[in-house]
Amino acid sequence: MVKADDRVVHALKSKLNRESKWKRKKNKFGSVRWNKNYELATKQAPSPDKWTSIKQTVKNLVTDNRLNFWREYIKPLVQQGNFLKIIELENLDLTWRSIIYDLPRGVLSFAVRSAIDFLPTFSNLRTWGKRVQTGCKLCGNHETLLHALNNCPLSLNQGRYTWRHNSILKHTLKALTGHENNNILIFSNISGFTTTGGTLPVNVIVSKLKPDIVIQNKQDNSIHLVELTVPFETNISKAHERKQTKYLDLVSDISDNGFTCDLTCFEVGSRGLITQENVGRIVEIFYFVGRAKPSKKFMKQLSKMALLSSYTIWNARQEPAWGSEDQPHISL
Repeated sequence: MVKADDRVVHALKSKLNRESKWKRKKNKFGSVRWNKNYELATKQAPSPDKWTSIKQTVKNLVTDNRLNFWREYIKPLVQQGNFLKIIELENLDLTWRSIIYDLPRGVLSFAVRSAIDFLPTFSNLRTWGKRVQTGCKLCGNHETLLHALNNCPLSLNQGRYTWRHNSILKHTLKALTGHENNNILIFSNISGFTTTGGTLPVNVIVSKLKPDIVIQNKQDNSIHLVELTVPFETNISKAHERKQTKYLDLVSDISDNGFTCDLTCFEVGSRGLITQENVGRIVEIFYFVGRAKPSKKFMKQLSKMALLSSYTIWNARQEPAWGSEDQPHISL
């Protein structure tokens, strides 16, 4: 219908009128969309006599409409919705995409199936018609992948999530220490890095809050607080905002005591994803202690540790006993 020749236009109209009577949805969809967007395209195109421009505009509009249709169709579906979210995050994280090719078969299967929420959680088993009850073996709450890896209250109280968190934290501390100058002091709640005030030296401030890492530069009287969180990937942004809010007053109080204080909260997804924003935050932490930019190997190790830890937590999700002291920190 976008030809200059009147005879061609008439022939095309006749064809569309004929095909519009067909019952096949595919042809009806195409002709309806084309007619609807043709009117819009002639308004958007620079000039109605530029048929190439009009055709391209109509084509783009039809493509966009079709994509929007499928996005809206898929969004309410749980498994597919989670898949789209994880793919969006994965596209931002080349590190995660690289480590999945360097894993044992069982861990690789866990990584891929967890990414699309296709693991045999009780919730999925009921959806598949293989189970009636969905209560978690540990706490009795509805068991989903999010629940098993991050939200089970009994797992939290037993220290399972803390064990995963501290494995990543310990590896980060190892990378930060050993090359700092004498003016840099690093404190943490990990054995070997504690101080009298917990993680905050008493000469800086007395507080119940315990940031994961406290870096003190005696030369310029500055304090850098670091907080690590290992959330479910789709909750990374919420976790970051929550930790920023939690330590906002502490930063202000330390500044009132005469120190220059700032805060860096960073997140490593429980299945190993590290977003570009968090890569930048980790670089900032290294810069504060005078270290070079962290290597790709280090970033890969952080991702792998989170994934391996979550794999252990997943495999133990039905075991009532858990002794953190019996679980060595993941080391690579």
